[in-house]
Amino acid sequence: MSNSQQVRYVLVIEEPKSSRTIALVQSTYSIGRHSSNSIVLNSKQVSRKHATLMRKKDSKDNDGFWIIDGDGQGNRSNNGIYINGQRRLEQELKQGDVVKLGGEVKITYQIMESEDSFDVFGNNTELLEKPYDTNNISITNQGDLARENSNSYELMKLASFPESMPNPIVEMDIKGRIIYLNPAAKLKFQNIEEANKKHPLIAGLLNPEIYRDDRLFDRQIKIGEEVLEQYVHYLPEQQLLRSYLFEITDRKRSQERLEYLAYHDLVTDLPNRQYFQEQLATALANAAPNQNTMAVLFIKLDGCKNIDDTLGYEMGDRLLKAFAKRLGSCISAEDLVGRWGSNEFTVLLRSIKNAEEPGKVSQKIIYSLDRPFAIDNYKLKTNIRIGIALYPQDGEDGNSLIRNADAALCNSQEQGGNSYCFYSQKSNLQASTWLKMSNLLQNALERKEFVLHYLPEINARSGGTYGVEALLRWENSQLGLVNPDKFIPVAEQNGSIVPIGEWVLQTACAQSKAWQDQGLPPIRMAVNLSWRQFKDKNIVAVVSKVLSETGLAPNLLELEITETTLMQDVSSALKTMHDLQRMGVNMTIDDFGIGYSSLAYLRKFNFNVLKIDRFLVQETKNDPRDLAFMSALVSLGHSLNLRVVAKGIETQEQLTLLRSLQCEEMQGYFLSKPLTAEEATTFLSIHSTITTINMRSA
Repeated sequence: MSNSQQVRYVLVIEEPKSSRTIALVQSTYSIGRHSSNSIVLNSKQVSRKHATLMRKKDSKDNDGFWIIDGDGQGNRSNNGIYINGQRRLEQELKQGDVVKLGGEVKITYQIMESEDSFDVFGNNTELLEKPYDTNNISITNQGDLARENSNSYELMKLASFPESMPNPIVEMDIKGRIIYLNPAAKLKFQNIEEANKKHPLIAGLLNPEIYRDDRLFDRQIKIGEEVLEQYVHYLPEQQLLRSYLFEITDRKRSQERLEYLAYHDLVTDLPNRQYFQEQLATALANAAPNQNTMAVLFIKLDGCKNIDDTLGYEMGDRLLKAFAKRLGSCISAEDLVGRWGSNEFTVLLRSIKNAEEPGKVSQKIIYSLDRPFAIDNYKLKTNIRIGIALYPQDGEDGNSLIRNADAALCNSQEQGGNSYCFYSQKSNLQASTWLKMSNLLQNALERKEFVLHYLPEINARSGGTYGVEALLRWENSQLGLVNPDKFIPVAEQNGSIVPIGEWVLQTACAQSKAWQDQGLPPIRMAVNLSWRQFKDKNIVAVVSKVLSETGLAPNLLELEITETTLMQDVSSALKTMHDLQRMGVNMTIDDFGIGYSSLAYLRKFNFNVLKIDRFLVQETKNDPRDLAFMSALVSLGHSLNLRVVAKGIETQEQLTLLRSLQCEEMQGYFLSKPLTAEEATTFLSIHSTITTINMRSA
């Protein structure tokens, strides 16, 4: 484009939940989701540094922008850039080019030509900062005006541009008085002057905070059934507010529909599992400071498979929809009912007065099934079972409440159909034993009743030891040797797990450093963190203090957390994990493969190690489906550059099977039982000489 004819380059950006327009005035722009970019995009599918815009001139002094995939330093984006449907590494942009980033973001490149720079969105050009005033201009058409005064092109443009715009343009002063309406605005908003400040276009714009400096912003407004995007530009010299209106009703409806589908079940129109979990997390966050008591009901509708098999899936879906409607009629408006999956439903009672109230609601639901479901010519009768978990006594987080309500549902099966059952938190321990254990745990550290054993992580091919996992053992004079599966949940509930966990961390790190001081090669020390430890606000400081006191290199420490731990508070977990990794500590996701959304957490969190749950290992047989599933897990970990460790190796068959699937790191009783510190010293002196760890990187 010749310099004698100046142009304005504009990007129209459409994101999942918003759109905006940006005038390009700089020579270089970085584009991505990280806040350091010149143009920040609000989409998780966009890379941190996704693309770069560069202004270039050719040998003929023609001007224009090029777009380059990545940060301009040779680092490409994850999903690439697509220009007019074709993937490109770089390309000079032309008028109307459509660029798509990450599948969700659409960018349209526009070029506006004139003899003087002119910007439809008022980006500080002389022409745009003048109010539109056509009172003294006689306009017939653009050609006539040009013939009347061939030297008044700018006057013609100033007058004809807003008049010919198909979109409404409205000017008002800072008191809300209408100064100018173009023809499109007069046609669309015929009552704007009568409605004045109450009109949606004006309401909310007369706040002095809005019209300060040379400010440009946008908002969405609704007039009748239409949704409009309103771009507002404040012109300080004229004390005017100029609005450009674009109708986006169809786009808004499409977005709302997509958002609805993302959070609702298609068959029943009930909130789906994801929405229910988010609402439960919000309710728990509000319940703690207000000391509210809540309940979660887990409901299973029996007989659905029989109906699917005999009458067809369509009839089964209609039964589910009818049951969902009847279920909703049994709870109050402030409570929530959702479809968990298949024939399972969940209910959240946000505030209950006493423990009997969930039982009454359950009984009401059961009574509602006395009437059969009349569908076509059929009268369908079905039974339900309901499990109930109460907050806070049956769990302080959403995952625990749902799991315990599900466990109670299993107990209700013993009572037959149409029954409900409360979760018994101490079902595996007599109440007196549980209370006694809780009291004894409070002083167990002082009495030095805890000891650590160490379970080696073995390279199945070389026999070398990559690391050990610290396992807590408790031997009490009254209770004897207590299984960790029994005392750790008690310690988590009474809070003693925090000081106990700090002792485990201190002892394990000191032992690892002691092995090095004895001349053994450095190996990784894995320490489990409970959910209560991980959410403790001092956890990062505690880890830093222990590493400093013991002298253990941070890259030799691995902290293991489960998916359940992450689900307590995702945003807080992300920050804690980032702070620990920035310190140099490795993070492991433990018991992988048995949670509801393990893949989602692998994508969201930057783990270093993946440990496959022992249950999956033990259930894997020499069967094509088992092998395919386990192979997929191992390959997934390797493709994400994670160390993959298989837990629970107890037989030669399992060892051979996992080795054939390229899983090289393993632990389990077949390879080595948990060892005392003395036994582990002897073991490592024999096995750890085969492999060593780079002290500079984990």
